[in-house]
Amino acid sequence: MPEARKGNYFRWSLLLLLVLLLVAPALAALSGLFGQAGEHWPLLRSTLLPVYFQNTLVIAAGVILLSLILGIVPAVLLHRYSFPGSGILPLLLVLPLAIPAYINGMAYHALLDYASPLYVFLRQNFGFQSGPYLLFNLHSNLGVILVFSLSYYPYVFLLTRASLEAFNPSYDEAARLLGAGQSRVFLRLLLPHLRPAIVASLALVLMEVLNDYGLVRFFGVETFTTGIFNAWFVLRDSTAAFRLAGLLLLFAFLLFFAEKWQRPQIATRQRLTHRPHRRLNISGLPAVAILLISTFPFVFGFAVPALQLAAMSVKAWSLITRPDFGELMTNSLILAFGAGALATILALLLLTLSRKLQSRISGFLILFATAGYALPGAVIAIGMLMLVNTMAFNPVMSAFAGWLLTATIAVLMYAYVARFITASWNSVESGAGALGRSQLEAARLSGAPSWLVFSDIVWPALKPSVFAGFVMVSMDVLKELPLTLLLRPFNFDTLAIRAFEYAADERLAEASPYALLIVVAGFLPVWIMRKNKMI
Repeated sequence: MPEARKGNYFRWSLLLLLVLLLVAPALAALSGLFGQAGEHWPLLRSTLLPVYFQNTLVIAAGVILLSLILGIVPAVLLHRYSFPGSGILPLLLVLPLAIPAYINGMAYHALLDYASPLYVFLRQNFGFQSGPYLLFNLHSNLGVILVFSLSYYPYVFLLTRASLEAFNPSYDEAARLLGAGQSRVFLRLLLPHLRPAIVASLALVLMEVLNDYGLVRFFGVETFTTGIFNAWFVLRDSTAAFRLAGLLLLFAFLLFFAEKWQRPQIATRQRLTHRPHRRLNISGLPAVAILLISTFPFVFGFAVPALQLAAMSVKAWSLITRPDFGELMTNSLILAFGAGALATILALLLLTLSRKLQSRISGFLILFATAGYALPGAVIAIGMLMLVNTMAFNPVMSAFAGWLLTATIAVLMYAYVARFITASWNSVESGAGALGRSQLEAARLSGAPSWLVFSDIVWPALKPSVFAGFVMVSMDVLKELPLTLLLRPFNFDTLAIRAFEYAADERLAEASPYALLIVVAGFLPVWIMRKNKMI
């Protein structure tokens, strides 16, 4: 009994240590709200802070509205109708997740700019003039809203489609037999059923919006994220940057709890069993019309920007033969695979502790520790910088972990794991849910040693989920921009940073090969989702 109690103490101590390490950057960023205000804070609060609030709220509201339309309409059409091409459409509609928003914005800038081939053709042949950009000013709140919505609507589509598949068609049929029209059925039955999925998906979309720096910086729109970077790099006022990060963190926590609050309702509704929904077979002009409507988000969210990037890359593909390209690729892969491996190992360790402890408190602690996906990269980076500063001026902490002050790649890896461990944890946890308890109990009762149980039963079941979590974290790291910009060592560039720097200098053709490589890498998570029948 004392040995068992000692083992439990060790597990609790290890769990608390891991939780503390994973949430330390967020707690450090949150402390910025209560620290001493910097010399520039009064001026920022009275002049720029209202602008940050206004632009962030306007962009959030616009993205919510447009993402709902782009995500729900094709999900409902694919749920109700069967037509030529409907089988492949779910995969196509998820592909925009492979393109980071800042790369999407770069492609549309090249397409709609005054000097773009399309605009030049329309201007010379039809006399079409609409100012510096084709149709409208892309570098505005409206442009940011459009690009964000085209990039992140797949979250709404995926969760809405899954919720529609869980809807019992007998309710629909009963309502129609009672005389209810199609619009009434949608508003009174289907929409309340979809509400948890819609709220959760919009929370995920807004988390991505709050995290972005590349797009809003490239389009010249002032938001909280650009404010953090300006305070840090332009004003050289770290305390102002800490305070802005703390405010942004509060928004992120609200979205995180909104998503977590809806998740149990989604899971409950998706567990309901019923006969499959019968789709109406259509053909002819109605099928063409529905196909065009359903493919609209894919065309403008993936096909158009991907083709634009490919066209620009043809002219600048020789850049990949330059000596620094190998260094960029090596740096990117070291960070991606290193953070993916660390996050996977920690996720497996957390899974082991959760299975051993089996407590509500341990479950809450793990939930708290794996909330990093809700936190913008800039906030995590600012929290890391605060921790490093604290260690630098504390003799005890500096002696204990002083190597972190010089090994900044370690700091970068730490920040990546704190932010992206959520993907690895969710994947590993879902894989563990498929493990049958009866198999484990039978193996233990037979006297099989723990290593044999793990190698013959546990690992074969977990291996696909472990690999999926590793790939998802690695690809997220490969695309991550704000966190890398703030924490990277001097003269340490990645594909994402080089693409962003070229784009910021209006050298879009030179940025396109690096951006296209990131897009190609983004196919891996989509392939995993397809393989796991999530699409």
